Amino acid sequence: PGKNLGAYGDGGAIVTNNEKLASLCRMIANHGRISKNNHKFEGRNSRLDALQAAILSVKLKQLDIWIEKRNYIAKRYIEGMKDIDNIVLPVVGLEVRHAFHLFVIRTKDRNGLSDYLKKNKIQTGIHYPVALPKLDAYLYLNQEHDKTTANSLDSQLLSLPIGEHLTSSEINDVISSVRKYYGNT
Repeated sequence: PGKNLGAYGDGGAIVTNNEKLASLCRMIANHGRISKNNHKFEGRNSRLDALQAAILSVKLKQLDIWIEKRNYIAKRYIEGMKDIDNIVLPVVGLEVRHAFHLFVIRTKDRNGLSDYLKKNKIQTGIHYPVALPKLDAYLYLNQEHDKTTANSLDSQLLSLPIGEHLTSSEINDVISSVRKYYGNT
């Protein structure tokens, strides 16, 4: 439900202009099938069901409007918090249209800010609290102590509320609460 374009159940899509990749993806999503009763490799059942497709086809018509609203909110956040030294805000290039699925800031006091916002009834998220090299699945690479960007920033990332449902008042509350926490009133 938090995705820019989400169904009411499982669903997904792959978009490519590479016909070879598209063919491979279709095969993977259909048990490796190349024709009826002929499967080239073991795949999976990843077909979108009709109900989810119907829901997405209706919601897709609103996607551009929702992304514009998310960009508007992000712009308000960036303008409203750009002078706070204790946070790093997202940077969006001039010729770029960001989807803003999440609005992630960096702060060395992530937990303190998150707790403060929660006390002020503002929900935050920590979507990726552990860098990939630190996960058990990747410990065999012996990179968990490397001085990489991922390893050094995973404890600083905090997602602020973003979504087309936010009101102007709620956006202002987020900005003013972050400013108050850092003494930038």
